[in-house]
Amino acid sequence: MKSKIEFYLDGNVKEIEPELKYILKIWSLNYGLELYYASTKNNNAIHISTGPIGDICVLTLPFSEPERFNYILNSDNNGFIINNNEPDYLATAFYLITSAQELNTSSIDKYNRFPYEQSIQFKKSTISKNIVQECFEKLNKKIPQLSSLPNKFFRSKFFISHDIDLINNAIYQDGFFALKNFNLFDLFSICYANIIKHPQWFNMDLIMDIENEFDFKSTFYWLVKKGNSAEGIKNSDYDIGSKKIINAINNIENRGWENGLHKSTFDVSFQSEMNDLPRIPKGNRYHFLKFHPHTDFQKIDASGLSFDSSLGFAEEIGFRNNYGQPYQPYDFKNRRAFNFIECPLHMMDTTLHGYQKISANEGYQKLIQFIEQNSDNCILSLLWHNNYFTNYKYGDYFKLYKKLLAYFYENKFECITQSEIISKYLINVDSN
Repeated sequence: MKSKIEFYLDGNVKEIEPELKYILKIWSLNYGLELYYASTKNNNAIHISTGPIGDICVLTLPFSEPERFNYILNSDNNGFIINNNEPDYLATAFYLITSAQELNTSSIDKYNRFPYEQSIQFKKSTISKNIVQECFEKLNKKIPQLSSLPNKFFRSKFFISHDIDLINNAIYQDGFFALKNFNLFDLFSICYANIIKHPQWFNMDLIMDIENEFDFKSTFYWLVKKGNSAEGIKNSDYDIGSKKIINAINNIENRGWENGLHKSTFDVSFQSEMNDLPRIPKGNRYHFLKFHPHTDFQKIDASGLSFDSSLGFAEEIGFRNNYGQPYQPYDFKNRRAFNFIECPLHMMDTTLHGYQKISANEGYQKLIQFIEQNSDNCILSLLWHNNYFTNYKYGDYFKLYKKLLAYFYENKFECITQSEIISKYLINVDSN
């Protein structure tokens, strides 16, 4: 039976009531609590106000006008917003989890993305910190009515996924790798395999076989548009409507794995791309992580999708919103939760290999350090592209993936699927 917690929001916080109720709902879901709101002040209700008269005192600006709030100047070294010389845990949690720093931002990179080096996570060195969870835990300890609540700690789980960007390019990239290393036998083998059999990056069965050894399941995200977009970003090199791709997608579902949409970088509607898939998708990830939360979350919500996993930085592993669990993003325009789940992206092969250009061994150490720092209360999202499952160009990172799965298995980390996350975390917005 869930514990029941009652709050009283006085008149001083009336203007930010939807925002307060949103973050309190996230807090209650985190601890498995039932929320109630008193219409008048009483001794049982936790009083929230803007001044010292309340049990919880909140700073209005991070809720009412977050685009005007200067988080860097008004937060301490731990990342907590300071209000009257005290940490404001609710304001901090709301500002971070909603990605408020990206509201109306003019900081974009050449691909029209919000860059990591302009983020508060970079400037405060908090990319690896689950600050929102810390806020919830410290709030509970601070408020007498909450201090007796049982801890809801759980062993972190992993959401594993694969973006299918390229399939036919294997003969060129792996072939050039063999040629550059003067390995003519491998060059012949690569050409033979890709021309006579099938492209070596058409390897969904290989991926599933590897994961099956550890009793893990993952999700494959498919690009439906080919060619380069205006920014020069390459989309797919395969035909989503071909028989072999349709058969692969059906085979994935039949084996118990899952599929989703990998939204292209072209200015095409979700509905158009979803219609090109042979199965109706539940979830999405934006290709190249090219999206803006506060405009593209609106599009995801309108599409009818139940799940997205795009909120991550391409340049660095960690928390783009400093929260370790899936959540329903906040709709600032309509002042309510969106009706889909965001499962942020935390770890990606191309971050380590492509952006940071570090060895597989260095990448492994960096990933393990992040995982061990966040081994509780998180759904950690790992993306490994299908082209990294090769013994040639990306061979060391292929070995790294298998080493990671072995580490998860040996340390009793469980896997959670896209559908399971939707079932566990998605609630109707009318109940928020």
